[in-house]
Amino acid sequence: MKRLISGILIFLIVPPILFAKGIYLSVFLLLCSLIGAYEFISVRNSKLNIPLYIILTIYNLLVFFLPERQYGLTLLFIIVLFLLSMFFEEITFVDISSVLTIGVLLSSAIQTVLRLSNDNYYLFNIIFIITTTYLCDIGAFIVGKSIGKNKLIPRVSPNKTIEGAVGGWLFGFLGGILVFCSGKLLVYNDIYFGFYIFMAATLPIVSQIGDLSFSLIKRNYNVKDFGSLIPGHGGILDRIDSIIFTLIYFISIYTFK
Repeated sequence: MKRLISGILIFLIVPPILFAKGIYLSVFLLLCSLIGAYEFISVRNSKLNIPLYIILTIYNLLVFFLPERQYGLTLLFIIVLFLLSMFFEEITFVDISSVLTIGVLLSSAIQTVLRLSNDNYYLFNIIFIITTTYLCDIGAFIVGKSIGKNKLIPRVSPNKTIEGAVGGWLFGFLGGILVFCSGKLLVYNDIYFGFYIFMAATLPIVSQIGDLSFSLIKRNYNVKDFGSLIPGHGGILDRIDSIIFTLIYFISIYTFK
C-alpha cells in the first residue's frame, strides 16, 4: 500500500514540475541531485562521508551553474578526489571512482533535462523518455514475478531474470511506440520516424543497464536501497537510477539526428 500511495503522489507532483520548466524545474532538479548525492555518500557508512559529500555537492552546483565549464570542473573534481585518497587511507580508489561516477551521472542527467527544456519538442521528448523507461521497469517486474525462472546476472541482482528483462524491453518498446504514434497523430506531425523507433527499441536496454549498474553499487556496499525518503520505493536514487542513463543516452543521439 505504501508503494502504491507513494507512486500516486510521485505521479501527481513530478510531471507538473517537469512540464512547468523554468525556475521550478531547475530547483527540482537541483534538489534531486543534492539528495541523490547525499544518499549515495551515506551508504559508505564512514566518518569521512561529510567531506566527500561537500566536494560532490560543490561539483554538482558548479556544473549546474557553469555547464559550459563541465570538462574543466570534472578534471578538478578528479584531482581533489585523488588527493583525498592520498591523504586519507580510508578513502579507497573504489570510493573515489564511485563518487566520480555518480557526480558525472547526476550532473549530466540534469544538464540533459535543462537542454531538452529549451527544445520545441521538450514535452514530447520527456514523456517519451519517462514512459519508455518506467514501462520497462514495470514490465520487467510483472513478467519477472509471473514467469521469471532463469537468473539474469545473479551476482549483481539475484531477483532479476532473463524473462523479466525481455518483458521489460517489450513493455518499454511498445510504450515508446504508443507515445510516438500519439504525438505524431495529435501534435507533432513532423517528428522523425526513424529516430524515435530506434530510441523505442534501444532505450529499454539502456534503462536496464542503468538499473543493473546501480544494483552493482548497492551490492558493493551491502545495502538494499540508497535511502528511505520515498516509502515503499527507497530513496531518490532508487527511483531515478534507470532514467539517469536513458536521459544521457537520449540526448547523445538526439543531438546528431
